[in-house]
Amino acid sequence: MIIKARVVKLIRQILWIIIVLLFCSGIIISSVSLRTIGFVPSDFIDANPTQYPTQWQTPSSVTLLNLAEEAMIDNKLTASEPLALKALSHNITNGGTTTLLMRIASQLKQSDKEKTLANFSDKLWPAHAYTRAYLADYWVKQNDLEKVLREWNTLLIHNPATQEKLFPILQQLANDRASAELLKPYLKTPPNWWKAFFAYLINKNTSIEPIGALYQARLDAGGTIDPYERRLYVQRLIKEQRWEDAYIAWLSGLNEQQIRLSGFLYDGGFEDGVLNTGFDWTFIKNRNITLITESTIGMKGMKALHLTLSNREPVNFAHLLQYLKLAQGKYLVRFSSRVDNIQNPEGLKWRVRCYPSNKLLGESSAIKEKSQWSNSEFSFNLPDLAPSECGLQLLRLEASSTYKHQQSFRGSLWFDNMSIVKANPSENSKQIPNQPSE
Repeated sequence: MIIKARVVKLIRQILWIIIVLLFCSGIIISSVSLRTIGFVPSDFIDANPTQYPTQWQTPSSVTLLNLAEEAMIDNKLTASEPLALKALSHNITNGGTTTLLMRIASQLKQSDKEKTLANFSDKLWPAHAYTRAYLADYWVKQNDLEKVLREWNTLLIHNPATQEKLFPILQQLANDRASAELLKPYLKTPPNWWKAFFAYLINKNTSIEPIGALYQARLDAGGTIDPYERRLYVQRLIKEQRWEDAYIAWLSGLNEQQIRLSGFLYDGGFEDGVLNTGFDWTFIKNRNITLITESTIGMKGMKALHLTLSNREPVNFAHLLQYLKLAQGKYLVRFSSRVDNIQNPEGLKWRVRCYPSNKLLGESSAIKEKSQWSNSEFSFNLPDLAPSECGLQLLRLEASSTYKHQQSFRGSLWFDNMSIVKANPSENSKQIPNQPSE
């Protein structure tokens, strides 16, 4: 029985080999026969997409579409339409073909057919820029702005180069209260182009009112404001001297942990590490200055501010600051500092100024001697001034000297545990130390 089974298996293998050999022989004989009568395999392939194939070739959808477009250019609409329809039957997902059919219908004044094709094209090849651009143009002519925006949205998502032309138009929509409503579908979960568009509005729009309305509409829609958006908005509000709105917009972006760091001064221990968002620490980058928050011996908490200075060129140091929103009164500024070394005869000073007038309110002693951690304080009086003169205040680390030849810095120093507190009532009647005379 075992021998019989082996024989049967061997016979089957031989039969399969014979079948394969016969199949290959058939292919070879067919190829030789075709070449004998003048045919080659490429004769069955549509190798020229700009000419209608002859005899054995099958036309591709690309060939048919190209031929239909040529007929359209030659104003042969009756010839173009059948070719386009045949191209569509070969590839129904080609939005370029339906766009051509729309153009033909427009030329033939077949508005119903054109609208049907427009709705059909909307479901095909969604990333095809030519189709989307033509559809947007069609819906503009139909005065259907909602569908226009839908096409522009797709264009902007897949082709960022369209921002240059479309953002100015979207800006006009945002500036009109009625048409701005059309942007609502894109507010809760904004598309990838939204941040670039918001930045465009911040930089280009002369009025902040439409920007504020759009920002509020994002909040009302339940969307999460991106930190980048909030920073741009707060900075624009500060520029417009909308102090209260700027502070509230910034404050609304803080989480619970960050709120615990806020007060008259935000994050005086440099624990958060977030910079340049509004009323936190602002660092103006400069190749001569390195600023980092990190651990070191003797600090309070987990981090301290480490400032490293190089003297490659003179720097009028004023690159670390924080905007303050204080009420009228007398205050103390307290801080800890450690100077590893600093090569400058005048050193640095913390100063409090009015913003935007830059009026000096108070300053610390010069920080210039090598030292271990030490505590310092200075006081200042904030008078009742007009918002245009002192709507905000600045706490800023500055070069002590205003002379350029004394503004070359080299060294390393640390700051930690900064705070601003109200002066004690008993101190209010005394002369304020370190108060500048102007």
